[in-house]
Amino acid sequence: MNIKSGNISKNTLKILSKIDEAKQNNWWKEIIEEYAFLEKKSEDMFLSGAEKADVYKRMGMIFKELEISKKAELAFDTILQIEELSKFEQEDEFANELRKEQSDLLNDLEKLKTDFSDLKNKTQESDQSIIMEIKPGVGGDEAALFSSLLLSMYANYCTNRKFKFEIINQNITDIGGLKEVIINISGENAFNLLKNESGVHRVQRVPKTESSGRIHTSTSAVSVMQEKENVDIKIDENYLRVDVYRSSGPGGQSVNTTDSAVRLTYSDPDLDTITVCIQDEKSQHKNKEKGMKVLKTRLVDMVERKEQENLASIKKEQIGSADRSEKIRTYNFPQNRITDHRSKVTIHSINDSNLMTFESMEKIIKSLE
Repeated sequence: MNIKSGNISKNTLKILSKIDEAKQNNWWKEIIEEYAFLEKKSEDMFLSGAEKADVYKRMGMIFKELEISKKAELAFDTILQIEELSKFEQEDEFANELRKEQSDLLNDLEKLKTDFSDLKNKTQESDQSIIMEIKPGVGGDEAALFSSLLLSMYANYCTNRKFKFEIINQNITDIGGLKEVIINISGENAFNLLKNESGVHRVQRVPKTESSGRIHTSTSAVSVMQEKENVDIKIDENYLRVDVYRSSGPGGQSVNTTDSAVRLTYSDPDLDTITVCIQDEKSQHKNKEKGMKVLKTRLVDMVERKEQENLASIKKEQIGSADRSEKIRTYNFPQNRITDHRSKVTIHSINDSNLMTFESMEKIIKSLE
């Protein structure tokens, strides 16, 4: 600048100091550069479908941050342009107007920075991971087949939501039903969207094996627990038992010749016993690692619930005993009807392969907010 510092007002010096600080900080650049990198990466013809989905998911997650960053970049570029003009002006009325415009833009920049930080924190909080478990209740084979349909329903929903959907462990019956399945789901707002799926789901339909056409009622219990990575909870090795055995497929078929399956039993005298069985991986180490992840999530969930009130009553409130009378939702095939008993929303459309469409499930989920 051509003007000597002794001739510059305190206000001008303050503005110049803020400009220097913004130059060094330039917090908006990181997201702009990341988004440009992701855009270029998305055009890579050698990317797999899953890799491309991850790229688009990340682009979607940071898009609002990108909008703020671009506004900040524009504001700062304008500040620099005014600075260039100011170099040739004395401390007169016109120069003061330029400084005022710079000051206003710097205030805008500070506000954008606050908005950016708030949005970033909100995004981090909303990028949630959950453990979902589905277990058949009353109804034998029909309940196991219904559990399999629930799994397909959630897989379809998560695919449309672009959530990561990973089956940690599943135990399949010899007719294609499910004895149990444990799933890890992660994505933006995943827990808030799916938390109300916890409870007893009831199905009414005529089984394929029913020759007389009689309608059967069966149930399946769904449990949804938020995975909390930063929770400081210790697993006492004195209460933990680890058993290994050979994994088996449908109908008891042996699918491995080594003891790769892992059963974890945690028996803290102050809590209910937790049992986790994992056999999906061929590696015993990987099965144990997955099992410990599920165990920790269950333990955190259990401790938090016990702190709130009696654990037994909470468990009954969430998933009950899987009795037919304790249900949150009914899937009635003869009437082509799905009714949520909490929001009283009814949808007259049942899909044979995954119970209901993404749009129908969105409608029910929103009715429970």
